[in-house]
Amino acid sequence: MNHRTATTPDATTPGNSAIPDAITPIHVPTPGLAALPDEVPDLRTAVARLTEALAGQAGDPGQGCLSCYGEEEVAELRDPHAPLADDLVQYTARDLTHWPRPAQAARRVLPRLAALAAQGEYVGELEGTALHRAGWQDWPEDQAGAVRAFLDTYWTAALRRRDPGRPLDDVFTFCSTAHGTPAPCLARWERERHPAADAHLADTAHGWIEDLLLDAADPAHPLWFTDPAPDAGPASQLRTWLLTHAAPRLRRRTTAPALRQALDRLHALGLPMGHGNEEAP
Repeated sequence: MNHRTATTPDATTPGNSAIPDAITPIHVPTPGLAALPDEVPDLRTAVARLTEALAGQAGDPGQGCLSCYGEEEVAELRDPHAPLADDLVQYTARDLTHWPRPAQAARRVLPRLAALAAQGEYVGELEGTALHRAGWQDWPEDQAGAVRAFLDTYWTAALRRRDPGRPLDDVFTFCSTAHGTPAPCLARWERERHPAADAHLADTAHGWIEDLLLDAADPAHPLWFTDPAPDAGPASQLRTWLLTHAAPRLRRRTTAPALRQALDRLHALGLPMGHGNEEAP
C-alpha cells in the first residue's frame, strides 16, 4: 500500500481537512453532468465541451511515482477509459510532477476535476498552478479553447451568483493561477455590472485594500510585491486593477461604512487611481 498526504479544504474551513493517508483504488460510479445545478446551464455546457475535447486524449501519462500511487491507480490513470475515483482525480490534479508527461496526465483528470469544481468541490491554487505548468495554452486549439471556456464560465458563474458553490476567493485563485495571470478574471469582472458582481467586489476588495494599506504602513515587508518581476507580475496586475477600476467602482456604489473608510484611507495615500468615471450599468 502506498502512502501519500494531501489537503483538500472543505466548504467551510479551507485548509483544515485532508485526504486519507492511504487510498485504495476502487471503481466507484462517478456523478456525471446531471449532478450539476440546473441554474447554471452555461457551466454544464462548458464541462460537456471540455469532456468531449479531452475524451480519449489522455494517451499515456507515463509510469508515475509508485511511492505515491498504487499499481492499480497508475494503470487506471494510464487508461483513458477507466473510471477514476474522485479522490484520485483531486490528488493527481494537485501535483502533476509525479508523471514524466504532465500534460497528458492533466488531460486525463481535467474533465472530472472540472465537473467536481462545477458541483462545488474545492479546487484552488495547487490545482490551478499544476494546470498552468502543464502548458494547456499550448495544447491543440480545440482542447485549449475548451479549457479557456471552462475557466471563464466557471468564474463568470461565481460572479453572477451571490452565494456561489465555493467562496469567490477559491474560484478566483484557481482560475487566475490556471491562466498564469489574473488579467482574464479581472477583465471579466469589469464587464460584469450587476448587484452580485458588485457585492462580491465589495466583499473581496475590502481585504485587498487593507493589504495595500498595510504595505503603505510597513513598506519593508510588503504583502503585494512578492512576484519575481514586480512591475509585471500577478500581484502588480491585481494592485493596478484595484486602484484604477475596483476602488473607483466601489466608491460610487458602496455605502458600507468600514469599506468607505478604507477607500478614504487608500485615497489619502495619493496612489494613482481611476477617477470613477466609468459608465453606470
